[in-house]
Amino acid sequence: ELRWVRADGGDDHALVASLANGAVADGRLFYLREKTLFSQPIDLGTGTLSGEPTRVAQDTLFDPSTWRATFAVAAGRLLYSPAGAAAGSHLSRVDRSGRLLEELAPDGVYNEVVLSPDGRWLAVGRGLPADIWLLDLERRTFARFSFEAGDELGPVWSRDGRWLYYTSFDSSGSGSRVYRKAAHGGGGSELVLESASVAESVFPTDLSVDGKRLLAAIGRFPLVDVSDMIWVELGPPNRVQPWIQGPALEGDAHFSPDDRWVVYDSTESGVSQVYVRAAPGRAGQETARWQLSVDGGVRPIWSRDGSEIVYLEPSLNLSRVAVADDGAGGLRFGSPEPLFGTTLLADTQSFDLAPDGQSLILNHFGEAQSRPLRLVLSWQPPA
Repeated sequence: ELRWVRADGGDDHALVASLANGAVADGRLFYLREKTLFSQPIDLGTGTLSGEPTRVAQDTLFDPSTWRATFAVAAGRLLYSPAGAAAGSHLSRVDRSGRLLEELAPDGVYNEVVLSPDGRWLAVGRGLPADIWLLDLERRTFARFSFEAGDELGPVWSRDGRWLYYTSFDSSGSGSRVYRKAAHGGGGSELVLESASVAESVFPTDLSVDGKRLLAAIGRFPLVDVSDMIWVELGPPNRVQPWIQGPALEGDAHFSPDDRWVVYDSTESGVSQVYVRAAPGRAGQETARWQLSVDGGVRPIWSRDGSEIVYLEPSLNLSRVAVADDGAGGLRFGSPEPLFGTTLLADTQSFDLAPDGQSLILNHFGEAQSRPLRLVLSWQPPA
C-alpha cells in the first residue's frame, strides 16, 4: 500500500492499496492498480484523498522484481511505458563459474529460492500476491504450498527437511505472522510468532540444526532502513529473545552447519557488509565477531559442509570466503574471491548453493529488453 507519512513523524496513514510506487503532482496522487495508472485528488496539507479515482493510462509497465511502475508526471505532462507487465525472472542451475547447466522454470514472478536439505525441492516465492510453491527438481513440477489470503514470503527449511517456516502478511493489513507447516503430506499451518504491531513485520531467516532456535529479522516492511535480529527459543512456549539491535539494517542471518556461528549482513558501517559472530546463547563467545566482505555484501549463506560462505556484492557479483577452525575455538577466514557476475534480484534471497557445493540455483533476469515510452503533453483530469 501507499502511505502518507509526515517528515516529523506526526502522521502516518494508508492512502491506497498498491504494489507499486506512487507520485504526487498537480494536486493529485498517481498510483498503479493492476496494470492501470490512476489519479485522485489529494489534500497536500492533510494527506486526505477526495473524489473518485480517474483512469490515466492502461498497460503501464510494472516490474514485480523491484515493485516499480515506469511513469513520471509533472506540470500536466505524463511520461510512461505502455508495455504491460515485465517478463519477470527465471530459475536456472549453473556451475561455480556461472556456466548454465539447466533451466528449471520459465519466466515468471519469483522471489526467494531456498533448496531443501537433500537438494530435491526448491521453495520459491511466486506470484502477486506472493505464495510459496515447491518445485520438484526431479519431476520439474510446481505445487502450491501456502494458501493464506495475503503475501507469503521468507521460506526456511528445517534441517531434516520435514518443515517449512514462513511469513504471512494478513490481507487486512494487521501485521505479519510466522507459521510452520509440514513440507510434505499436507496438514495445517501452526502459528510460531506474531508481529507486535501493524507497523512491524517479522521474517524468519534460519533454523538451527537441532530445531530449537529460529533466527528472524524484525522491522517495518520492506526492510530497507532499520531492522533488528531476534531469535526464538522454540517450545512450547515459544520465547522471543532480542539479539542484534541498533540503528542499522541487519538481516539474512544463517546458522553455521555446527550451530556455533551465524553469518549475517549489516549496514552499521554505512554500507551493507557481511559479518560472522557467535550464535545466540553461546556463553563466553558473545564478543566474537569478524567482517568478511570488503566492498560490501548481502544475502550470505554457508556451504553445507561449513567450508565457505557465499554472498552477493553490490556489483551483483557472487563471491566466496573460505572458512576454517583456527584451533583455538574461533574461525579463520580467507580473502574474498569472485565467483562470477550475475543478473540476480538484489532485494531477495535469489540464489542458493547445492548440497554438494558444485552448483547454484539462481533466480535471475535474462537479457535486457528495450521498452517504448509514451509522452502525454497535456494530461488533464475530467472537469
